[in-house]
Amino acid sequence: MAPNATAILLAAARRDNFDDNAREWMKWALETFKIDEGYIYHLRSVGDMLLAIQENGALYKRLIRVDFRKVYPLTQLDYESNGSGIDCLEKFLEINPVEEMTREQVRDAVALALGRVSKSGGKEEMYQPDLFGALDTIIECDPAAVAAGDSFDEVSARKFATGGIGLLEASINYWSERAIPDLQVITLIEGELIEAGHKLALLREGLTKAALNAG
Repeated sequence: MAPNATAILLAAARRDNFDDNAREWMKWALETFKIDEGYIYHLRSVGDMLLAIQENGALYKRLIRVDFRKVYPLTQLDYESNGSGIDCLEKFLEINPVEEMTREQVRDAVALALGRVSKSGGKEEMYQPDLFGALDTIIECDPAAVAAGDSFDEVSARKFATGGIGLLEASINYWSERAIPDLQVITLIEGELIEAGHKLALLREGLTKAALNAG
């Protein structure tokens, strides 16, 4: 089965048959397709995009025929709105003949559309596909299960916390430069951060009281 077709099957199965049970979906995918877990997340990213644009017949038929390795970077673009910005998938494809471009050229063009520097510009490369693949895995994980794992320790906790702050800073920098950021998404994340801050404050208070009592 061609990768793009596999991508659609994986994404559709996740959406229609597994609800929010990411673990069972991954177990099914691994047993069914016998491929690497990281690759499965890449496939799902492409599948989600292709399913989202399915009603746009011309666009869908165009991308379903493109090499998967060129399609994957396109998942970083906005494919769910009808925006006119270069960071929108349809607009991007109007001026970028991805079928004729190399994978590296597609990645550079996507990086440029998103305001990142590219290799072709002779500057530091900011687009890191391995990082985005890792993020797909992180998003799907169960935080409680991760924290309960035998390999999770104090060092891991600090890395997760500081890494999350760094990733958040990247998102804030990006949103700050957009003309029309997504207010709903920003509000949702702000609420989650407020809740996380409240939990940290309670934790700090508990640790402080314990230290005082011990003294």
